[in-house]
Order: sequence, then C-alpha cells, then structure tokens
Amino acid sequence: MSPADEMAEADKHLKRWFEAFPQVYLCRGNHDRLPERNALLHGLPDRMMKSFREIWNFPLDWQDDFSWEFYGVRFMHGTGFSGRYAHIKASEANRQSTVIGHIHSVLATDYLVSEKDRIFAMNCGCGIDRKTYAFNYGRDFPKKPALGCGVVTDKGNYCQVFAMPL
Repeated sequence: MSPADEMAEADKHLKRWFEAFPQVYLCRGNHDRLPERNALLHGLPDRMMKSFREIWNFPLDWQDDFSWEFYGVRFMHGTGFSGRYAHIKASEANRQSTVIGHIHSVLATDYLVSEKDRIFAMNCGCGIDRKTYAFNYGRDFPKKPALGCGVVTDKGNYCQVFAMPL
C-alpha cells in the first residue's frame, strides 16, 4: 500500500476510536515522528508540515504529547527504552512510577522498592492484530505481540495488567 492508501485505511479505523473515546490523552511514539524525520531528510521547511493532530484530524477533546503525568505516574510510549525490562529502565530513568507500551512483546508489572519509596513499572502490551497488513513486518519475529491492557488504580498507587485472548 502507498502512504496515502495506508492513511485512508487508518482514517476509517480512527473514526471508530473518535466515537468510542470522546476524550483522550494520547502518548505519541517513535513512528509518529516519521513525517517530521522524512521532511527533515528531504530538506522541507517546517512551515510545509501539518501538525500531528492536523494530519490525523483529532477531535478537540483529544490531546497528544510524548508523555503525560497523572497522580504522580508518568505515561509514555517508551521510545528510547528497549528489551524485556524496558518498563523498569523507564521507571528508574524517570525516578517515578511509569507506564509504557513501546515493547509490543511484553505485558508486565514490577514494583521497585527502596527505604524511601515504592514505585511501579508497567509495560501494558499492545492491542495490535499481528495478522493485519500493518504488522506484516513482524510475522517472522520470534516474539509475538503481547495482547493486553494496563490499569492504574488508587490514585496512582497500584497497577495491574490484563492479558487478552490470542
């Protein structure tokens, strides 16, 4: 598919998300910077680029940024962290409880406890369908997507992940 075809297909799916979730705080990730990186690579000036929210025609009540903080918990895509323990590395780097989703093949929580405090680290897995065109690139990867979601409760004190059926 061409980039235009892929975007048209994404628009169809986004419409359903916009209806189902009227207010969202979206964590942008590494792939969301592709238009910027390609524009820079080809020497296009910034004023020729649309903003991320304009590209995807986000509703007014959808907010997007690279990270958010609620109740002292950092929510971020996880760009810059890799491997099985990326969520722990992110929490340690942020020095606070942190939720990521960058590592598609990990669905996990860990609590890090010191004399001073207790923080958690969560990788909430992903909700992708590995049989779709968009994820065809990973069909031969030995690790498959960990389908699931994560929940933070008690004003940021506890976290839990839930695995979805394969």
